[in-house]
Amino acid sequence: MATGPRDRPARDGFTALRDPHVRAFILGRMASVLGTQFVSVAVGWELYERTGAPWMPGLVGLFSVAPVFVLMIPAGARSDRSAAHAPAGGDRRQETGGGVLCG
Repeated sequence: MATGPRDRPARDGFTALRDPHVRAFILGRMASVLGTQFVSVAVGWELYERTGAPWMPGLVGLFSVAPVFVLMIPAGARSDRSAAHAPAGGDRRQETGGGVLCG
């Protein structure tokens, strides 16, 4: 008996959402991202009201993503160098360093 695409049961893409831990994680992550966006808008608005400069909210956005762009290439190079020598779990020193740098 051949197993073709019609013989397999349909895949359910929402299986993970039935787990209450996954749902709690997703809701918590959404709340965290939403809160971060609120703070970014509030800081930009406050600086605009204090200075009256319309480019001030743009600078808030620029400086919030600047560390990502500054560290992107060195972090990728470091990751590529250590991935060849590390076991499947990754390099713990690199993970710890990333955690310290990112907050």
